[in-house]
Amino acid sequence: MSPAFNPYLAPQAAADHDLRKGAIERPADAKNMPWQTRPAMPTDYENRLGDALEVIFENGATDLQAVIAALNATDIRSPMGTAWTAPLFEAEMRRLAGA
Repeated sequence: MSPAFNPYLAPQAAADHDLRKGAIERPADAKNMPWQTRPAMPTDYENRLGDALEVIFENGATDLQAVIAALNATDIRSPMGTAWTAPLFEAEMRRLAGA
């Protein structure tokens, strides 16, 4: 499992650091971890959905209807426990993206 932090960031300053001044990494000097801006660890549902989507795309799904059909062939249901539809899937992707 990946750590819950970005190991490429510089260590935190000493406790007596003036926190009011703030400090950030130089963008070119810190490796950006794709998940580092997430608000919390992924839930079991999010992990299962992500794993299923990886398999679906690896198996050749190239359009929304193919993704929906493949998701509905799994045991992963929409957040409401129903079968997936295009509007439900699009809304869930927006929600998960924080949009």
